[in-house]
Amino acid sequence: MNEPDTDFASPQPSRLKRWMREPLLHFLLIGVTLFAIYHWLNPTSLNTDTSRRIELTNDDIRQLEISWAAQWQRPPLRTKCAIWSRTRCAKKFFIAKAWRSVLIEATRS
Repeated sequence: MNEPDTDFASPQPSRLKRWMREPLLHFLLIGVTLFAIYHWLNPTSLNTDTSRRIELTNDDIRQLEISWAAQWQRPPLRTKCAIWSRTRCAKKFFIAKAWRSVLIEATRS
């Protein structure tokens, strides 16, 4: 009849203590620490080639031709290759532009 109240017998740990036991927090802290140490040891690792030239190699074209032939069971037309070339160059351009803007923002902080 007179049982001890279990709510008071085992108090809830504080939020800070619960967060300190969270494995995800440990993982994130270790990752940030490793990234900071690497960046400190290799400060030029974020510098990229300042060249604004986008190259589309023969291997890129060959890769597109192989994937087309595998999917459609026939070689692609020349017009398709021209369209692919423009599309691939545009993708490479936007990826390079995005990386440049990310690096510029990172250097400002």
